[in-house]
Amino acid sequence: MAQIQDMSSRWICEDGSQLSKTKNNPDSFFLNLPVEILLIIHSFLPASSQLCLLTTCRGIKILLEYRTVSYSRLTLEQKQEYKTFVIRQFPNAWLDEKTLRFREFQEEDLYPQPQGPPVRYQPGWKFNDIINFTRGALLIRHRHVRMSLIYHRLEKKTRQQMSFLKSLLEPYHTDFSPCFNIHPSEKSGVVGHFESHPKLVSGRYLLLNKQTFTNSLRGGTIGLHKLGYFGACTHQAMSELNWRAFVVRRGWGEEFGV
Repeated sequence: MAQIQDMSSRWICEDGSQLSKTKNNPDSFFLNLPVEILLIIHSFLPASSQLCLLTTCRGIKILLEYRTVSYSRLTLEQKQEYKTFVIRQFPNAWLDEKTLRFREFQEEDLYPQPQGPPVRYQPGWKFNDIINFTRGALLIRHRHVRMSLIYHRLEKKTRQQMSFLKSLLEPYHTDFSPCFNIHPSEKSGVVGHFESHPKLVSGRYLLLNKQTFTNSLRGGTIGLHKLGYFGACTHQAMSELNWRAFVVRRGWGEEFGV
């Protein structure tokens, strides 16, 4: 207990070279905490966060190094969490999830949106791309959101980073036939028009997706059951069989006041 009381009167100094009885570095609330408080916080952190804490300054490393599990003893999931923390310090790098190695973000990582309408066996459209498209047309990837936010927050951007950011925020447009088995230009009847607009607002990544359906037949009337497996809401993404079931359920709801 005496040792803890003695430690509580000390703070991490500004240059991180030693422990000092004088409060320094007023810009860092964390480094101005008493040592015993730092130790309490450290004890509640997961192993990956404890290891990441050692990278803040030399004083923290001296204090906590022998109270922290080494990187080699972390589980694969903990190693990935730790490196995910560290990679945030490098705005032009990406963490390879398979090898857990850092590598520079490159142009091929932009993964441009498929060209042309989503038609089965259409060049540029993989099976998974069409599946994602039917589930709300979410074609963006996590890395695109992350890199967009990182580049946006940089006060000074290189020419390459500005080029990447422009590419990441480009809007996307395409037409499609609801069943994805025919080119929309050859389709008579209901045709879908899709557009996606990514935008950064107040440090947040926003994505506006808009779906518009037109019908050149029957005076432009569109039935939900004609949308195939694509719809803005889950109850719209259905086949004709599911559509009939939905109508029946809706009828029950109206009858019983649900």
